[in-house]
Amino acid sequence: MASVDPRYEDYFYSHASVTGQLEHQSVRSLEFDLYADTRGSLYADPLIRRLANMSESDKSHYDLPHRTMQEPGTKVLHIADADVGTICHTLVDCLTEVQAWSRSKNRQHVPIPILLEFKMTEPGIVDQGGVRAEKWTVETLDMVDAEIRSVFDDDELITPDQIRKQAQEATGKQDLTLEEAILSSADGGGWPTLSSCRGKVFFVMDNEPTHPIQIREPYRSGGRENLEGRVIFTNSVPGEPDAAFIKRNDPLTGDNKREIQDLVAKGYFIRTRADEPIQMLLRNETDMREAALASGAHVVSTDWPAVGMSARYSSDYVVKLPGGKTARCNPVNAPDACDGAVLEDFRL
Repeated sequence: MASVDPRYEDYFYSHASVTGQLEHQSVRSLEFDLYADTRGSLYADPLIRRLANMSESDKSHYDLPHRTMQEPGTKVLHIADADVGTICHTLVDCLTEVQAWSRSKNRQHVPIPILLEFKMTEPGIVDQGGVRAEKWTVETLDMVDAEIRSVFDDDELITPDQIRKQAQEATGKQDLTLEEAILSSADGGGWPTLSSCRGKVFFVMDNEPTHPIQIREPYRSGGRENLEGRVIFTNSVPGEPDAAFIKRNDPLTGDNKREIQDLVAKGYFIRTRADEPIQMLLRNETDMREAALASGAHVVSTDWPAVGMSARYSSDYVVKLPGGKTARCNPVNAPDACDGAVLEDFRL
């Protein structure tokens, strides 16, 4: 593994199934790493398994789902050709599992944000014989939108168009940008109320706004500065028309926690992280976790959401909300009337 990717130790963790995370670990946000595969079979024979000199019987036991990986469609892999043992292998399969769980709860859960990271293959892995990823273009991004809509009905989604329409009706202003819409809660706009969006999911883009792998720009191209007709909220920056979701992964350095709190108070939807890969856990560092939970960020991401997951490292590190709750009233901007006990009214 080290010859394929020198960061291999950072991959020494695993996750429960999608259903297991939602049903038993109090997880209420998910993340899928995506690779375009419009023709199919691009990622069906990963480099790591070829370099391991697996026998045919080994491959048949450990190989990726053959038919699934041969078919066209967006694939879900952590690191193509290196870390491929994901809990579901296509975007449609992953989302179908989310939908099945949601419907099993009669769609009474809090809305679930699903982070999507649009990836390309690592150059060092390609140099060793790995595949060269298909580029993310308007067409491949359109395919992701179509796959999401093939699983979820319109009334199961929260989309940028819905947010703008709600704000336009509330304020009487028809030319609001998406950013203006989510910042207009004082006038009746803003994000939907919990009662109106129970049982729904929404999608946010994990890629940085100015990442060298350009995802945001083609996604909002063609007159879609406000994400008109799109399903996914881009990771943007304040002052831009599409600014609704903002990622601030580091809540600890400098004044970052205060910056997150300010963004939350204004009305942006924020994601941060409680930890970085393995080394932070090995050092038993918890300052980042505590800063993340105090920041008011709506999503606090971790690779350790359940008790026992870190035990292999002789650690009891875990990231959970106080009392093991699935959701809580936001410590920054929740109204006084918010009752955390009724955010979800079914037991895990």
